[in-house]
Amino acid sequence: MVRCPNCGQKTGGDYCQWCGYPVPGGGRQEVEVMLKERHSHGKYVLPIVFLSVIVIGLLAWLVMLGTGVQAINIKLTATEANLTQAKMDLSDVQAKLTQTQADLTATQTALSSTQQQLAVAQETLGGLGITLSESKECYDVTLVDNPTATNPTWSQLMTFISQDQTEKHTYIEDVYDCSQFSRDVHNNAEARGIRVAEVGMGFRNEWVGHALNAFLTTDYGLVYVDCTEADTIARVKTGKEYRAVDLYTISKTNIRNDYWWDTLSPYVYYYMPSSMGGELVTSSIRIYW
Repeated sequence: MVRCPNCGQKTGGDYCQWCGYPVPGGGRQEVEVMLKERHSHGKYVLPIVFLSVIVIGLLAWLVMLGTGVQAINIKLTATEANLTQAKMDLSDVQAKLTQTQADLTATQTALSSTQQQLAVAQETLGGLGITLSESKECYDVTLVDNPTATNPTWSQLMTFISQDQTEKHTYIEDVYDCSQFSRDVHNNAEARGIRVAEVGMGFRNEWVGHALNAFLTTDYGLVYVDCTEADTIARVKTGKEYRAVDLYTISKTNIRNDYWWDTLSPYVYYYMPSSMGGELVTSSIRIYW
């Protein structure tokens, strides 16, 4: 824009737009002014673009940073949850361990008490001339145990003995004698689920012995059964004569009644004669369970 030399108004072009008076250099000057203004504006474009890029990059970085922080927070929350669960699991394990230790202590106490009772029982049996051994320790025959066998009642014992046919074997000394009779009774009973022992006896002043069986009935205690050639109930007691009677000639209450056994008529019981005369007297008892 230039000032008209005639009217003094600002105008553009070669002639004043107000009075029409010629304006020398008006058009060129206007172009120069416009170029100068454009140049003045253009020098700010590059810094503005640069600043815009920086701002956009900063905003993008902030967005990425926020996303990363959010992901870290999620992982932190999950880790805290896992830690809490681990602490709960550890507490549960510690509680179970404490209970297990308590159970172990109780078991050890019970075991110690049982061992003491066993020691007393063994001493008592030793005083009675009775020795307990395992079936596998039986030296003259092979005994087959049933780990699930249980002790019978008196009635169950009588039923088994009545049904078993071992006593019908022919006695052949050193071939099929008392050892084999007692072995077969043992193995037959165990196969039927009835717990039984073989018993080896020694006699006073004699080199020979005898074998029979023992059943621990649940209602009448230990019962000695001798099935060598006949089914009998026997008295086996150190210091006492060995005697046996047929199954149904004895009541359950007389099984350990020495007076009843001692006063029996010689015609109603079986006995073993001594080489020195009279009846054999038991001196030792070994029970193989």
